[in-house]
Amino acid sequence: MPVKTNSPVIAPPWWRYPLLITGVAAAATAVIFIKQSQTHPFLLCAWRQLLAATFLSPLFFMAARRHTATYTAGHLRRCIIPALMLATHFISWTIGARKTDAANASLIVNLVPIVMPFLMVFMATEHLNRQEAMGTVLSLLGLGVLGAGSYRLRPENLPGDIICFFSMLLFALYLAYGRKNRDFPSLWLYLVPLYFFSGSFCLATGVISGAGWFPANLHEWLLMLALAVIPTLIGHSILND
Repeated sequence: MPVKTNSPVIAPPWWRYPLLITGVAAAATAVIFIKQSQTHPFLLCAWRQLLAATFLSPLFFMAARRHTATYTAGHLRRCIIPALMLATHFISWTIGARKTDAANASLIVNLVPIVMPFLMVFMATEHLNRQEAMGTVLSLLGLGVLGAGSYRLRPENLPGDIICFFSMLLFALYLAYGRKNRDFPSLWLYLVPLYFFSGSFCLATGVISGAGWFPANLHEWLLMLALAVIPTLIGHSILND
């Protein structure tokens, strides 16, 4: 049971706000590359993460050497469940985003700030403070304003919208697990195995289902590279910080 204290809530440093905006903006570009790509969703999700894990691997090995005494196999095992959630989120959101308008997919996935505080209360016994409650209300109002102008409610979009909504819940759950794993010695010791496990799961699923191993051509590889660097390496990494 958590111990209640009278310690004041410390506001995060000012630079975290532009960093968060950068992360959200970078993650939002994913729908652009996904819609341009013809690669099977399993392979698309696999290689965007495996490439990101490869690019970040030097940071992982440096952190592992620095924290040899405290980083254990138990930390790696704790990456598996959020990795499966991330893989399922990426696959479902890729499928959903291709079945609806880009604006719909982006708006739905950005419902995460509304869901997250309640998930954290449920999962980590954290209390919803006044700042988080106000942030949730502001997020809801902001999405309402944006949605009024760009969301398109059309019958042909409904299957994609439903899939994206389910995917958004998985995204929120994956980020909530990230909050629970903040005790890792380094962000890179959590994030790089997470991308590797998730990408490997997507690749294995793609191979078993007959989707193959690799994208078809150079154009698809370039889209994969863009997905790996901008929304994954930059966007998701910042959101996990």
